[in-house]
Amino acid sequence: MKLISLMVVTMLFLSCAELDKDVSVSPYDIYHRYFTVLLNNDYDTAVDMMSLNNKHRYIDQKGQDSFDSFFPFFSSIDSVVVNEFSYFQMHLKDKACLTVNGVDEKGEPTTLNFEMLYENHTWKLNYVQMMYHDTQQQFPKVATCPAKP
Repeated sequence: MKLISLMVVTMLFLSCAELDKDVSVSPYDIYHRYFTVLLNNDYDTAVDMMSLNNKHRYIDQKGQDSFDSFFPFFSSIDSVVVNEFSYFQMHLKDKACLTVNGVDEKGEPTTLNFEMLYENHTWKLNYVQMMYHDTQQQFPKVATCPAKP
């Protein structure tokens, strides 16, 4: 009887661990996955990595605008920071802020500030802000939530 109880507890533990598997994936990890998806022009996967609000807005407009046209900032992040120098992230329950500092294709210092939402057991891209700097000394040194217009 103890053996059966132990097996049941072990199976429950493993099941719960599997359900929470994506909890350990950080916003920074999601950013890197998204970056790779863009490099491969895999826009269907890119849309799946967006927040539900962004995804639904895009699906409602599908056919009218390309991914690049509909998401001009999200579709160009792979060229905004081509060499990354630092990053910072901050979690606020179901929201996270991620700041990535680096240089663009021309060597100009740039920063990407992301707002991510925790939806369906993973972080989803909700909003992005691009900032260009005169020098690398102007890079933020903490995670910054992007200001929405």
